[in-house]
Amino acid sequence: MELKTTVLAVTLLCVALLHGVSSQKPAAPAMADTPAPAPAPRHVDLADLLSLAGPYSTFLGYLTKTGAITTLQSLANDTTVNAQGVTVFAPEDSAFVAVHGAALSNLTADGLRTLMLCHAAPRYYPLSSFSALAASGGPVPTLAGGERYAVNVTDAAGKIRVASGWATARLVSSVYSTSPVAVYALDRVLLPEGIFPTAPEVAPVPAPAPAPARADKASDGAPGAAGHRSTGDKSLSCRVGAGRLLAVLAVMFITMNFTVAFLTTNALSLTLLLAGGALASRPPPSPVRTNAGGGAAPAPQDKGGNLTDVLTIVGPFTTFLMYLRQTNLVAVFEHQAYHTDQGITIFVPVDQAFAAIEPSVLPRLNRNQMRHLMMYHTLGRHYAAGEFEGLCQSNPVTTLAGNAYAVNVTYDGGVAHVTSRWADARVVGCVYETAAMAVYELDRVLLPDVLFRVHPPVADTPPVPPLLGPPAGGGGGGGSGGVDPPPDDDYFPSYDHASPPPAPSAAGTGNAEGSAAADRASSSCYAVAVAVAVMTLMV
Repeated sequence: MELKTTVLAVTLLCVALLHGVSSQKPAAPAMADTPAPAPAPRHVDLADLLSLAGPYSTFLGYLTKTGAITTLQSLANDTTVNAQGVTVFAPEDSAFVAVHGAALSNLTADGLRTLMLCHAAPRYYPLSSFSALAASGGPVPTLAGGERYAVNVTDAAGKIRVASGWATARLVSSVYSTSPVAVYALDRVLLPEGIFPTAPEVAPVPAPAPAPARADKASDGAPGAAGHRSTGDKSLSCRVGAGRLLAVLAVMFITMNFTVAFLTTNALSLTLLLAGGALASRPPPSPVRTNAGGGAAPAPQDKGGNLTDVLTIVGPFTTFLMYLRQTNLVAVFEHQAYHTDQGITIFVPVDQAFAAIEPSVLPRLNRNQMRHLMMYHTLGRHYAAGEFEGLCQSNPVTTLAGNAYAVNVTYDGGVAHVTSRWADARVVGCVYETAAMAVYELDRVLLPDVLFRVHPPVADTPPVPPLLGPPAGGGGGGGSGGVDPPPDDDYFPSYDHASPPPAPSAAGTGNAEGSAAADRASSSCYAVAVAVAVMTLMV
Protein backbone atom coordinates (compact mmCIF):
# COMPACT_ATOMS: atom_id res chain seq x y z
CA MET A 1 0.00 0.00 0.00
CA GLU A 2 2.85 2.31 0.84
CA LEU A 3 4.38 1.53 -2.56
CA LYS A 4 1.14 2.38 -4.38
CA THR A 5 0.85 5.68 -2.52
CA THR A 6 4.41 6.66 -3.47
CA VAL A 7 3.94 5.89 -7.18
CA LEU A 8 0.61 7.74 -7.26
CA ALA A 9 2.24 10.80 -5.64
CA VAL A 10 5.04 10.76 -8.23
CA THR A 11 2.50 10.48 -11.06
CA LEU A 12 0.49 13.42 -9.77
CA LEU A 13 3.71 15.46 -9.51
CA CYS A 14 4.44 14.68 -13.17
CA VAL A 15 0.94 15.81 -14.19
CA ALA A 16 1.46 19.10 -12.34
CA LEU A 17 4.81 19.72 -14.05
CA LEU A 18 3.36 18.88 -17.46
CA HIS A 19 0.57 21.36 -16.85
CA GLY A 20 3.19 24.05 -16.18
CA VAL A 21 5.03 23.22 -19.42
CA SER A 22 1.92 23.20 -21.61
CA SER A 23 0.60 26.44 -20.10
CA GLN A 24 3.48 28.34 -21.70
CA LYS A 25 1.66 28.85 -24.96
CA PRO A 26 3.61 30.57 -27.76
CA ALA A 27 2.75 34.14 -28.47
CA ALA A 28 0.40 34.76 -31.35
CA PRO A 29 2.36 35.36 -34.57
CA ALA A 30 2.74 38.95 -35.59
CA MET A 31 0.82 39.67 -38.74
CA ALA A 32 2.54 41.50 -41.55
CA ASP A 33 1.44 45.06 -41.98
CA THR A 34 -0.68 45.59 -45.05
CA PRO A 35 0.31 48.59 -47.12
CA ALA A 36 -1.72 51.54 -46.01
CA PRO A 37 -3.04 54.02 -48.57
CA ALA A 38 -0.68 56.89 -49.21
CA PRO A 39 -1.50 59.59 -46.63
CA ALA A 40 -1.87 63.22 -47.47
CA PRO A 41 1.67 64.70 -47.53
CA ARG A 42 2.77 67.18 -44.90
CA HIS A 43 5.23 69.99 -45.29
CA VAL A 44 8.82 69.03 -44.73
CA ASP A 45 10.02 69.91 -41.23
CA LEU A 46 13.38 71.63 -41.74
CA ALA A 47 14.39 71.23 -38.09
CA ASP A 48 13.83 67.46 -38.22
CA LEU A 49 15.55 67.22 -41.60
CA LEU A 50 18.71 69.06 -40.46
CA SER A 51 18.78 67.08 -37.23
CA LEU A 52 18.54 63.75 -39.04
CA ALA A 53 20.53 64.36 -42.22
CA GLY A 54 24.00 65.07 -40.82
CA PRO A 55 26.38 67.30 -38.85
CA TYR A 56 24.36 70.53 -38.93
CA SER A 57 23.61 70.97 -35.22
CA THR A 58 25.47 74.31 -34.93
CA PHE A 59 23.66 75.79 -37.94
CA LEU A 60 20.31 74.51 -36.64
CA GLY A 61 21.08 75.98 -33.21
CA TYR A 62 21.68 79.46 -34.67
CA LEU A 63 18.54 79.21 -36.85
CA THR A 64 16.48 78.39 -33.77
CA LYS A 65 18.14 81.03 -31.58
CA THR A 66 17.54 83.85 -34.09
CA GLY A 67 14.07 82.70 -35.19
CA ALA A 68 15.28 82.38 -38.79
CA ILE A 69 14.00 78.80 -38.84
CA THR A 70 10.46 80.20 -38.72
CA THR A 71 11.11 82.29 -41.83
CA LEU A 72 12.54 79.33 -43.72
CA GLN A 73 9.72 77.04 -42.62
CA SER A 74 7.06 79.50 -43.77
CA LEU A 75 8.55 79.47 -47.28
CA ALA A 76 8.67 75.67 -47.22
CA ASN A 77 5.01 75.54 -46.17
CA ASP A 78 3.80 78.02 -48.80
CA THR A 79 1.75 76.13 -51.40
CA THR A 80 0.09 79.11 -53.06
CA VAL A 81 0.23 79.59 -56.82
CA ASN A 82 3.00 82.20 -56.66
CA ALA A 83 5.12 80.29 -54.16
CA GLN A 84 8.72 79.76 -55.32
CA GLY A 85 10.06 77.59 -52.51
CA VAL A 86 13.34 77.95 -50.61
CA THR A 87 16.97 76.84 -50.97
CA VAL A 88 19.09 76.46 -47.83
CA PHE A 89 22.91 76.41 -47.77
CA ALA A 90 23.77 74.54 -44.55
CA PRO A 91 27.40 74.82 -43.32
CA GLU A 92 28.63 71.70 -41.55
CA ASP A 93 29.63 71.83 -37.89
CA SER A 94 33.33 71.81 -38.82
CA ALA A 95 32.82 75.03 -40.80
CA PHE A 96 31.60 76.88 -37.69
CA VAL A 97 34.50 75.46 -35.65
CA ALA A 98 36.93 77.00 -38.16
CA VAL A 99 35.54 80.55 -37.65
CA HIS A 100 37.18 82.41 -34.77
CA GLY A 101 34.78 82.46 -31.82
CA ALA A 102 34.85 86.23 -31.40
CA ALA A 103 33.72 86.78 -34.99
CA LEU A 104 30.31 85.30 -34.25
CA SER A 105 29.97 86.06 -30.55
CA ASN A 106 30.47 89.83 -31.17
CA LEU A 107 27.52 90.00 -33.56
CA THR A 108 24.29 91.54 -32.37
CA ALA A 109 21.10 89.52 -32.43
CA ASP A 110 20.03 91.25 -35.68
CA GLY A 111 23.45 90.69 -37.19
CA LEU A 112 23.41 87.00 -36.37
CA ARG A 113 19.91 86.63 -37.81
CA THR A 114 20.99 88.42 -41.00
CA LEU A 115 23.97 86.06 -41.28
CA MET A 116 21.67 83.05 -41.05
CA LEU A 117 19.34 84.50 -43.70
CA CYS A 118 22.36 84.95 -46.00
CA HIS A 119 22.47 81.15 -46.14
CA ALA A 120 19.05 80.83 -47.81
CA ALA A 121 17.59 81.88 -51.15
CA PRO A 122 13.87 82.66 -51.54
CA ARG A 123 13.50 80.21 -54.40
CA TYR A 124 13.84 76.48 -55.04
CA TYR A 125 17.03 75.73 -56.99
CA PRO A 126 17.48 72.07 -58.03
CA LEU A 127 21.04 70.83 -58.43
CA SER A 128 20.73 70.89 -62.21
CA SER A 129 20.10 74.67 -62.19
CA PHE A 130 23.49 75.65 -60.73
CA SER A 131 25.21 75.46 -64.11
CA ALA A 132 22.80 78.07 -65.47
CA LEU A 133 23.24 80.24 -62.35
CA ALA A 134 27.01 80.12 -62.79
CA ALA A 135 26.75 80.92 -66.50
CA SER A 136 24.58 83.98 -65.85
CA GLY A 137 27.35 85.52 -63.71
CA GLY A 138 24.89 87.57 -61.74
CA PRO A 139 24.50 87.58 -57.96
CA VAL A 140 21.88 85.31 -56.44
CA PRO A 141 19.72 87.16 -53.89
CA THR A 142 19.31 85.73 -50.41
CA LEU A 143 16.63 86.15 -47.74
CA ALA A 144 18.81 88.81 -46.08
CA GLY A 145 17.93 91.16 -48.99
CA GLY A 146 20.08 93.65 -50.87
CA GLU A 147 23.13 93.16 -53.04
CA ARG A 148 25.46 93.35 -50.03
CA TYR A 149 24.13 89.99 -48.88
CA ALA A 150 23.83 88.27 -52.28
CA VAL A 151 25.97 85.25 -53.20
CA ASN A 152 27.75 84.24 -56.40
CA VAL A 153 27.68 80.72 -57.80
CA THR A 154 30.50 79.18 -59.87
CA ASP A 155 30.69 75.79 -61.55
CA ALA A 156 34.13 74.53 -62.58
CA ALA A 157 34.22 71.00 -64.01
CA GLY A 158 31.22 69.98 -61.94
CA LYS A 159 32.57 71.46 -58.67
CA ILE A 160 30.04 74.01 -57.45
CA ARG A 161 31.10 76.85 -55.13
CA VAL A 162 29.11 79.58 -53.39
CA ALA A 163 30.94 82.84 -52.65
CA SER A 164 29.94 85.69 -50.34
CA GLY A 165 32.29 88.47 -49.25
CA TRP A 166 35.18 86.92 -47.34
CA ALA A 167 34.35 83.25 -47.90
CA THR A 168 34.07 80.86 -50.82
CA ALA A 169 32.35 77.62 -49.80
CA ARG A 170 32.30 74.34 -51.70
CA LEU A 171 28.94 72.65 -52.16
CA VAL A 172 29.67 69.26 -50.56
CA SER A 173 26.47 67.36 -51.27
CA SER A 174 22.73 67.56 -51.83
CA VAL A 175 21.07 66.87 -48.48
CA TYR A 176 17.50 67.17 -49.77
CA SER A 177 16.21 68.39 -53.12
CA THR A 178 12.52 68.00 -53.86
CA SER A 179 10.34 70.96 -54.80
CA PRO A 180 9.71 73.30 -53.05
CA VAL A 181 12.66 72.69 -50.65
CA ALA A 182 16.36 72.21 -51.38
CA VAL A 183 19.08 71.83 -48.74
CA TYR A 184 22.77 71.72 -49.72
CA ALA A 185 25.79 71.15 -47.48
CA LEU A 186 28.68 73.70 -47.47
CA ASP A 187 32.19 73.23 -46.10
CA ARG A 188 32.50 76.88 -44.98
CA VAL A 189 30.36 79.59 -43.39
CA LEU A 190 29.40 82.44 -45.74
CA LEU A 191 30.83 85.75 -44.46
CA PRO A 192 29.27 88.72 -46.33
CA GLU A 193 31.00 92.11 -46.27
CA GLY A 194 27.73 93.72 -45.22
CA ILE A 195 28.12 92.04 -41.82
CA PHE A 196 31.93 91.79 -41.52
CA PRO A 197 33.71 95.01 -42.65
CA THR A 198 37.04 93.19 -42.35
CA ALA A 199 37.95 89.62 -43.01
CA PRO A 200 37.29 87.46 -39.92
CA GLU A 201 39.93 85.00 -38.79
CA VAL A 202 39.11 81.59 -40.24
CA ALA A 203 41.17 78.45 -39.70
CA PRO A 204 41.56 75.83 -42.44
CA VAL A 205 38.68 73.43 -42.40
CA PRO A 206 39.95 70.08 -40.99
CA ALA A 207 39.47 66.93 -43.00
CA PRO A 208 36.55 64.86 -41.72
CA ALA A 209 37.52 62.15 -39.26
CA PRO A 210 37.02 58.55 -40.39
CA ALA A 211 33.65 57.15 -39.43
CA PRO A 212 33.86 54.88 -36.35
CA ALA A 213 33.18 51.23 -36.83
CA ARG A 214 29.55 50.50 -36.16
CA ALA A 215 28.29 47.26 -34.78
CA ASP A 216 26.13 45.38 -37.22
CA LYS A 217 22.48 45.92 -36.53
CA ALA A 218 20.18 43.02 -36.02
CA SER A 219 18.20 42.11 -39.11
CA ASP A 220 14.58 43.25 -39.30
CA GLY A 221 13.11 39.76 -39.44
CA ALA A 222 9.95 38.83 -41.20
CA PRO A 223 6.90 39.05 -38.94
CA GLY A 224 6.44 35.90 -36.88
CA ALA A 225 9.99 34.55 -37.45
CA ALA A 226 10.97 34.74 -33.77
CA GLY A 227 7.66 33.22 -32.76
CA HIS A 228 8.24 30.36 -35.19
CA ARG A 229 11.64 29.55 -33.66
CA SER A 230 10.37 29.68 -30.07
CA THR A 231 7.37 27.50 -30.92
CA GLY A 232 9.63 24.94 -32.60
CA ASP A 233 11.86 24.86 -29.52
CA LYS A 234 8.86 24.30 -27.22
CA SER A 235 7.48 21.56 -29.44
CA LEU A 236 10.85 19.76 -29.57
CA SER A 237 11.38 20.10 -25.81
CA CYS A 238 7.93 18.72 -25.05
CA ARG A 239 8.43 15.74 -27.40
CA VAL A 240 11.81 14.95 -25.82
CA GLY A 241 10.29 15.32 -22.34
CA ALA A 242 7.42 12.99 -23.27
CA GLY A 243 9.82 10.29 -24.52
CA ARG A 244 11.95 10.46 -21.42
CA LEU A 245 8.84 10.42 -19.23
CA LEU A 246 7.65 7.18 -20.89
CA ALA A 247 11.02 5.52 -20.34
CA VAL A 248 11.26 6.52 -16.66
CA LEU A 249 7.67 5.52 -15.88
CA ALA A 250 8.16 2.15 -17.61
CA VAL A 251 11.20 1.48 -15.45
CA MET A 252 9.24 2.50 -12.35
CA PHE A 253 6.39 0.14 -13.27
CA ILE A 254 8.70 -2.86 -13.87
CA THR A 255 10.66 -2.22 -10.67
CA MET A 256 7.59 -1.59 -8.54
CA ASN A 257 8.42 -4.55 -6.31
CA PHE A 258 11.77 -3.13 -5.30
CA THR A 259 12.32 -1.05 -2.25
CA VAL A 260 10.64 2.28 -1.57
CA ALA A 261 14.07 3.93 -1.49
CA PHE A 262 14.74 2.95 -5.14
CA LEU A 263 11.36 4.36 -6.21
CA THR A 264 12.03 7.60 -4.35
CA THR A 265 15.34 8.01 -6.19
CA ASN A 266 13.65 7.57 -9.58
CA ALA A 267 10.95 10.07 -8.60
CA LEU A 268 13.59 12.68 -7.82
CA SER A 269 15.31 12.07 -11.18
CA LEU A 270 11.99 12.45 -13.01
CA THR A 271 11.26 15.72 -11.21
CA LEU A 272 14.63 17.22 -12.18
CA LEU A 273 14.20 16.04 -15.80
CA LEU A 274 10.80 17.70 -16.24
CA ALA A 275 11.95 20.87 -14.51
CA GLY A 276 14.86 21.13 -16.95
CA GLY A 277 12.50 20.60 -19.89
CA ALA A 278 10.22 23.38 -18.60
CA LEU A 279 13.19 25.77 -18.35
CA ALA A 280 14.47 24.81 -21.81
CA SER A 281 11.07 25.47 -23.37
CA ARG A 282 10.93 29.06 -22.24
CA PRO A 283 11.08 31.44 -25.19
CA PRO A 284 14.34 33.38 -25.63
CA PRO A 285 14.25 37.02 -24.56
CA SER A 286 13.20 39.46 -27.25
CA PRO A 287 16.08 41.47 -28.77
CA VAL A 288 16.33 45.00 -27.52
CA ARG A 289 16.14 47.57 -30.29
CA THR A 290 18.13 50.73 -29.85
CA ASN A 291 17.02 54.15 -30.88
CA ALA A 292 19.36 55.48 -33.57
CA GLY A 293 18.00 59.00 -33.38
CA GLY A 294 18.90 59.93 -29.77
CA GLY A 295 22.15 60.88 -28.12
CA ALA A 296 24.52 63.80 -28.28
CA ALA A 297 24.88 66.25 -31.15
CA PRO A 298 26.41 64.59 -34.26
CA ALA A 299 30.14 64.85 -34.88
CA PRO A 300 31.33 66.61 -38.06
CA GLN A 301 31.38 63.43 -40.15
CA ASP A 302 29.06 60.97 -41.90
CA LYS A 303 26.93 59.83 -38.96
CA GLY A 304 25.46 56.86 -40.85
CA GLY A 305 21.73 57.60 -41.00
CA ASN A 306 19.30 54.85 -40.01
CA LEU A 307 17.52 53.74 -43.22
CA THR A 308 14.28 52.98 -41.39
CA ASP A 309 14.20 56.47 -39.86
CA VAL A 310 14.95 58.08 -43.24
CA LEU A 311 12.12 56.30 -45.08
CA THR A 312 9.70 56.90 -42.21
CA ILE A 313 10.35 60.63 -41.77
CA VAL A 314 11.06 61.93 -45.27
CA GLY A 315 8.27 60.62 -47.47
CA PRO A 316 5.39 58.23 -48.26
CA PHE A 317 7.49 55.05 -48.50
CA THR A 318 5.65 52.73 -46.06
CA THR A 319 5.08 49.96 -48.65
CA PHE A 320 8.72 49.82 -49.76
CA LEU A 321 9.89 49.82 -46.13
CA MET A 322 7.44 47.02 -45.27
CA TYR A 323 8.85 44.78 -48.04
CA LEU A 324 12.43 45.58 -46.92
CA ARG A 325 11.58 44.39 -43.40
CA GLN A 326 9.83 41.24 -44.62
CA THR A 327 12.84 40.26 -46.76
CA ASN A 328 15.49 41.13 -44.11
CA LEU A 329 17.16 43.74 -46.35
CA VAL A 330 17.36 46.79 -44.05
CA ALA A 331 20.56 45.59 -42.39
CA VAL A 332 21.93 44.37 -45.76
CA PHE A 333 21.55 47.82 -47.34
CA GLU A 334 23.04 49.57 -44.28
CA HIS A 335 26.00 47.16 -44.30
CA GLN A 336 26.60 47.92 -48.00
CA ALA A 337 26.50 51.65 -47.21
CA TYR A 338 28.61 51.85 -44.05
CA HIS A 339 30.84 48.75 -44.13
CA THR A 340 32.09 48.78 -47.74
CA ASP A 341 34.06 51.37 -49.66
CA GLN A 342 31.46 51.51 -52.45
CA GLY A 343 28.39 52.91 -50.66
CA ILE A 344 24.86 52.39 -51.97
CA THR A 345 22.22 54.06 -54.14
CA ILE A 346 18.55 53.21 -53.43
CA PHE A 347 15.62 54.02 -55.75
CA VAL A 348 12.45 54.11 -53.60
CA PRO A 349 9.01 54.01 -55.30
CA VAL A 350 6.29 56.00 -53.54
CA ASP A 351 3.28 54.24 -52.02
CA GLN A 352 0.96 55.18 -54.89
CA ALA A 353 3.35 53.47 -57.34
CA PHE A 354 2.79 50.17 -55.50
CA ALA A 355 -0.95 50.88 -55.32
CA ALA A 356 -1.04 51.21 -59.14
CA ILE A 357 0.01 47.55 -59.58
CA GLU A 358 -2.79 44.99 -59.81
CA PRO A 359 -3.25 43.75 -56.20
CA SER A 360 -2.76 40.09 -57.18
CA VAL A 361 0.65 40.59 -58.83
CA LEU A 362 3.10 41.05 -55.96
CA PRO A 363 1.52 38.49 -53.55
CA ARG A 364 2.26 35.80 -56.15
CA LEU A 365 6.00 36.30 -55.73
CA ASN A 366 7.65 34.03 -53.23
CA ARG A 367 9.88 35.48 -50.52
CA ASN A 368 13.11 34.99 -52.50
CA GLN A 369 11.64 36.66 -55.59
CA MET A 370 10.41 39.61 -53.50
CA ARG A 371 13.90 39.93 -52.04
CA HIS A 372 15.37 40.17 -55.55
CA LEU A 373 12.71 42.71 -56.56
CA MET A 374 13.74 44.97 -53.66
CA MET A 375 17.45 44.55 -54.47
CA TYR A 376 16.60 45.38 -58.10
CA HIS A 377 15.93 48.93 -56.87
CA THR A 378 19.47 49.26 -55.48
CA LEU A 379 22.92 49.92 -56.96
CA GLY A 380 26.01 48.69 -55.14
CA ARG A 381 27.75 52.06 -55.34
CA HIS A 382 27.02 55.62 -54.22
CA TYR A 383 25.93 57.92 -57.04
CA ALA A 384 25.27 61.62 -56.46
CA ALA A 385 22.57 63.32 -58.55
CA GLY A 386 25.21 65.03 -60.67
CA GLU A 387 26.64 61.64 -61.72
CA PHE A 388 23.52 60.36 -63.49
CA GLU A 389 24.52 62.01 -66.79
CA GLY A 390 27.82 60.11 -66.78
CA LEU A 391 26.15 56.91 -65.58
CA CYS A 392 24.12 56.86 -68.82
CA GLN A 393 27.32 55.92 -70.66
CA SER A 394 27.59 52.69 -68.61
CA ASN A 395 24.22 51.14 -69.52
CA PRO A 396 23.08 48.56 -68.67
CA VAL A 397 23.85 49.11 -64.97
CA THR A 398 23.93 46.01 -62.76
CA THR A 399 21.92 46.14 -59.51
CA LEU A 400 22.52 44.41 -56.19
CA ALA A 401 20.14 41.64 -57.32
CA GLY A 402 22.83 40.27 -59.68
CA ASN A 403 23.97 40.25 -63.29
CA ALA A 404 20.59 39.13 -64.63
CA TYR A 405 18.93 42.17 -63.01
CA ALA A 406 20.17 45.26 -64.85
CA VAL A 407 18.56 48.68 -65.41
CA ASN A 408 19.13 51.51 -67.87
CA VAL A 409 19.64 55.09 -66.71
CA THR A 410 18.82 58.05 -68.98
CA TYR A 411 19.36 61.74 -68.36
CA ASP A 412 17.75 64.41 -70.52
CA GLY A 413 17.21 68.07 -69.72
CA GLY A 414 18.08 67.67 -66.06
CA VAL A 415 15.57 64.79 -65.59
CA ALA A 416 16.81 61.26 -64.85
CA HIS A 417 14.87 58.07 -65.63
CA VAL A 418 15.50 54.49 -64.52
CA THR A 419 13.98 51.90 -66.85
CA SER A 420 13.37 48.15 -66.66
CA ARG A 421 11.70 45.81 -69.14
CA TRP A 422 8.17 46.73 -68.04
CA ALA A 423 8.55 50.12 -66.34
CA ASP A 424 9.98 53.57 -67.02
CA ALA A 425 10.38 55.36 -63.66
CA ARG A 426 11.22 59.04 -63.27
CA VAL A 427 13.60 60.16 -60.54
CA VAL A 428 11.35 62.67 -58.79
CA GLY A 429 13.97 64.01 -56.37
CA CYS A 430 16.73 63.30 -53.88
CA VAL A 431 15.30 61.99 -50.60
CA TYR A 432 18.52 61.63 -48.60
CA GLU A 433 22.24 61.75 -49.37
CA THR A 434 25.45 61.34 -47.40
CA ALA A 435 28.90 60.26 -48.50
CA ALA A 436 27.87 56.61 -48.15
CA MET A 437 24.15 56.44 -48.98
CA ALA A 438 21.99 58.14 -51.62
CA VAL A 439 18.19 57.65 -51.68
CA TYR A 440 16.07 58.84 -54.63
CA GLU A 441 12.29 58.86 -55.08
CA LEU A 442 10.71 57.05 -58.07
CA ASP A 443 7.19 57.48 -59.44
CA ARG A 444 6.90 53.83 -60.54
CA VAL A 445 7.96 50.37 -59.39
CA LEU A 446 10.70 48.75 -61.53
CA LEU A 447 9.46 45.41 -62.96
CA PRO A 448 12.19 43.16 -64.46
CA ASP A 449 11.44 40.55 -67.10
CA VAL A 450 13.42 38.02 -65.04
CA LEU A 451 10.48 37.92 -62.62
CA PHE A 452 7.64 38.88 -65.01
CA ARG A 453 7.64 37.28 -68.46
CA VAL A 454 4.57 39.25 -69.51
CA HIS A 455 3.66 42.83 -68.72
CA PRO A 456 1.99 42.91 -65.29
CA PRO A 457 -1.26 44.89 -65.10
CA VAL A 458 -0.35 48.39 -63.90
CA ALA A 459 -2.81 51.27 -63.77
CA ASP A 460 -1.86 54.69 -65.08
CA THR A 461 -0.64 56.70 -62.15
CA PRO A 462 -1.16 60.45 -61.98
CA PRO A 463 2.03 62.54 -61.91
CA VAL A 464 3.66 62.21 -58.52
CA PRO A 465 3.39 65.59 -56.76
CA PRO A 466 6.51 67.12 -55.24
CA LEU A 467 7.39 65.43 -51.98
CA LEU A 468 6.48 67.96 -49.29
CA GLY A 469 7.32 65.98 -46.18
CA PRO A 470 7.04 62.77 -44.19
CA PRO A 471 3.84 60.75 -44.07
CA ALA A 472 1.40 61.38 -41.28
CA GLY A 473 2.11 59.32 -38.42
CA GLY A 474 14.75 58.46 -44.89
CA GLY A 475 27.28 46.08 -66.52
CA GLY A 476 28.76 49.40 -65.96
CA GLY A 477 29.75 50.96 -62.72
CA GLY A 478 26.83 49.36 -60.92
CA GLY A 479 26.79 46.28 -58.75
CA SER A 480 29.16 45.23 -56.07
CA GLY A 481 29.17 41.47 -56.09
CA GLY A 482 25.43 40.86 -56.65
CA VAL A 483 24.31 37.23 -56.35
CA ASP A 484 22.37 35.59 -59.14
CA PRO A 485 18.95 34.22 -58.14
CA PRO A 486 18.66 30.54 -57.09
CA PRO A 487 16.80 28.04 -59.30
CA ASP A 488 13.44 28.69 -57.62
CA ASP A 489 13.35 32.10 -59.27
CA ASP A 490 12.11 30.53 -62.50
CA TYR A 491 8.55 30.81 -61.19
CA PHE A 492 6.69 33.31 -63.35
CA PRO A 493 3.12 34.39 -62.55
CA SER A 494 0.64 34.61 -65.44
CA TYR A 495 -2.19 37.07 -65.71
CA ASP A 496 -4.62 35.45 -68.13
CA HIS A 497 -6.88 33.96 -65.43
CA ALA A 498 -8.44 34.92 -62.16
CA SER A 499 -5.97 35.43 -59.39
CA PRO A 500 -5.98 32.84 -56.62
CA PRO A 501 -6.14 34.19 -53.11
CA PRO A 502 -2.70 34.85 -51.64
CA ALA A 503 -1.29 31.88 -49.75
CA PRO A 504 -0.80 32.35 -46.04
CA SER A 505 2.65 33.49 -45.06
CA ALA A 506 5.27 30.90 -44.17
CA ALA A 507 5.69 32.46 -40.76
CA GLY A 508 2.01 32.12 -39.91
CA THR A 509 1.87 28.52 -41.16
CA GLY A 510 4.94 27.61 -39.16
CA ASN A 511 3.43 29.02 -36.00
CA ALA A 512 0.15 27.15 -36.50
CA GLU A 513 1.95 23.85 -37.11
CA GLY A 514 4.23 24.44 -34.11
CA SER A 515 1.26 25.16 -31.85
CA ALA A 516 -0.58 22.02 -33.03
CA ALA A 517 2.53 19.89 -32.48
CA ALA A 518 2.98 21.31 -28.98
CA ASP A 519 -0.67 20.60 -28.13
CA ARG A 520 -0.40 17.00 -29.42
CA ALA A 521 2.77 16.40 -27.42
CA SER A 522 1.17 17.84 -24.27
CA SER A 523 -1.92 15.62 -24.74
CA SER A 524 0.32 12.57 -25.13
CA CYS A 525 2.14 13.43 -21.89
CA TYR A 526 -1.18 13.74 -20.02
CA ALA A 527 -2.42 10.41 -21.42
CA VAL A 528 0.74 8.57 -20.34
CA ALA A 529 0.63 10.06 -16.84
CA VAL A 530 -3.06 9.18 -16.34
CA ALA A 531 -2.51 5.62 -17.64
CA VAL A 532 0.32 5.04 -15.19
CA ALA A 533 -1.82 6.38 -12.33
CA VAL A 534 -4.66 3.97 -13.20
CA MET A 535 -2.29 1.01 -13.45
CA THR A 536 -0.76 1.93 -10.09
CA LEU A 537 -4.19 1.88 -8.41
CA MET A 538 -4.96 -1.51 -9.95
CA VAL A 539 -1.76 -3.15 -8.62
